[in-house]
Amino acid sequence: MVSVTLDTNLYNHRSLVERAVARGLSVAFTSVSDRELANAYQPVPAPRDVLETGVFGESEWGRAVWASDSDGEVLEQVLRVVSSGSVPRNCEPGELPAGLRNHLRDAIALCAHFRERRDIFVSDDTKAFVSHGRREILEALLGTRIMSTAEFSEWLENQPS
Repeated sequence: MVSVTLDTNLYNHRSLVERAVARGLSVAFTSVSDRELANAYQPVPAPRDVLETGVFGESEWGRAVWASDSDGEVLEQVLRVVSSGSVPRNCEPGELPAGLRNHLRDAIALCAHFRERRDIFVSDDTKAFVSHGRREILEALLGTRIMSTAEFSEWLENQPS
């Protein structure tokens, strides 16, 4: 079964979730999305959530899992890619300006997808995950596929019923 993780910016794509589930795909959002959108509006129901790897000062207790040393190393590598190296090493999450906190959350979401060994990460955040060769770097680093909504929709249509 193909597993798909949807980024926060796909929370309002009910038809996409329904089409993917109807095709037998395992569809999930991450706990990062739940946290980012708390009290904003009712999210599209997904069959499951992928819990983020816990980051002190950022993640919520009970909605994250403990990181292994390798999980932490991967998070640092992904954060360097999505932020173009602008996040200083060993910086506390609470010390980051808002824009860099967004990069941290992007990295946490993608790393949760990776940790759970899921197949396709779908996001319309091209700045973080696609532009300037980021997609190729991240896909090679994590051994996963990264697609936009349009790319995933096309891929989904081309899958056998």
